[in-house]
Amino acid sequence: MQNVGLRLKQERNRKGYSLQYVAASLNVSATTVYRIEAGNKYLSMELFDRYCELLGLNPRDVFSNPAMEERDRIALEIGRRFIEIMELGVTIILPKIMNINIRPGPPDSKMKQ
Repeated sequence: MQNVGLRLKQERNRKGYSLQYVAASLNVSATTVYRIEAGNKYLSMELFDRYCELLGLNPRDVFSNPAMEERDRIALEIGRRFIEIMELGVTIILPKIMNINIRPGPPDSKMKQ
């Protein structure tokens, strides 16, 4: 909850909105806004949506974490490279080890003859 409150506070400050302005706009007390931003007050979905609308934020963006997104991007790239290596292993290395020749394409119909 603290991260959400901190993100809301950062955006409020970036826009130059005072606690009092936000409180009046949301029809809550300035103390309530302060406690929400400090992570010390439960924030209902309805109030959260109104707060985001006031700040011009997409509610989904409040939960985004750039560090996590970077980690996900790196993990995806590692996975992609791993698959490439495994494919190379299956098409190049494994046949050499097994002394067989693998050709891409449909199943070999010559084997039925």
